[in-house]
Parts: sequence; C-alpha cells; structure tokens
Amino acid sequence: MARPKIAIVTSYNDPNHRYQKYLMALDSVQCYARMHNYEFIMIDLKNVEYNKSRCAFPEPYPGILFKRHCILADYMEKRADVSYFLFIGGDMGVINPTHKIEEYIIPGIDLFFYYRIGLLKFKNGSFITPSVKHVISAIDFRGPFDIMADSFILRNTNYSRTFLRHWADSYYRVKSYGYFNDNPVLHVNQH
Repeated sequence: MARPKIAIVTSYNDPNHRYQKYLMALDSVQCYARMHNYEFIMIDLKNVEYNKSRCAFPEPYPGILFKRHCILADYMEKRADVSYFLFIGGDMGVINPTHKIEEYIIPGIDLFFYYRIGLLKFKNGSFITPSVKHVISAIDFRGPFDIMADSFILRNTNYSRTFLRHWADSYYRVKSYGYFNDNPVLHVNQH
C-alpha cells in the first residue's frame, strides 16, 4: 500500500507578533515535517483571497478561531493531492520526532480528535497545568473530558470539509451565548 501524502497545517493572524512568539515551536514542526517528508503549510488568515470568500468573519479576534476552520476546508478542497491534514495551533511544537503521524491514522476514519488530559480550566476558558496553585472556586476540573480543538487530523474527504464548515459557521450560533472560542462547540453532544 502506498504511503498517504500528509500535510501539517498551522494558521496565523499576525505574523509580526504571534509568529515570532512561537518561532521555536514552529521551527520544531518544520524540522519534523522535513524529517518525515510531510508538507508544512502556514496559512495567513488575513490573506485577501480568504477574506473575500465565504470565510470572511468579523474582526477582531473572536471570529478568528472559527475562520481558520472555514479556510482550512477551502484549502483542503484545492489540495486533492494530500490525503491527510494535521492541523496544529501555532504554539504547538514537536516533543518526540520519532513518532510519525501515520501511527495515529485509522484507515476509513475521517476525523481524529483527542482529549486534553489532566488540565484545569478557568471559567474564562484558559487552561493551566494541575501543578499550579490557584483559587479553586475559579476553576473547573475538566479532566479527560475536554476535546482538544487546537490539534486534529482530517482525512481529505467531503465529510471532513463539511464538518469544518459547520464548525466554522457555529460561530454565529454560539456568540449570542458569550462563547468566542471554537472549543465548546465540540462538546455540545458530549455531555
């Protein structure tokens, strides 16, 4: 069986600030991609082409987490040569480069998410490690029940692209509830 073509994708909104802030993480991903012959793609969310498309979300920040899913779906559609996309946040780096993305792919499955394990979550949505001491009344322990929205693998199928577009469009449904983060949407049917 031929090896599937895999691309690692990250997005950025402000190359002068966030890109420089996460340069070490991004460099580790770029080296990892070269090491395993994966394509490394950085998508500029402020690209004029995307902002004139159906992916034009309101600025500033709140819509950007949703916008990246819409843009990724459009990008995937243009790249039929790529079988799988690993999307990662710009702040994520590679810790163990000996593991390959193929180890986490199950043939026939389109979407691969994972649980964020053992983290404490503030009411405002930010996360910390359990070893940091904080006022307990301001924290919810999510344990192994928090699906990670900042890293996932997608098989390049119509189902995956449709899922991303629905996820992006959920911005308009959740903003009235005060949510400006794409993570809670993944939990709607979980509890």
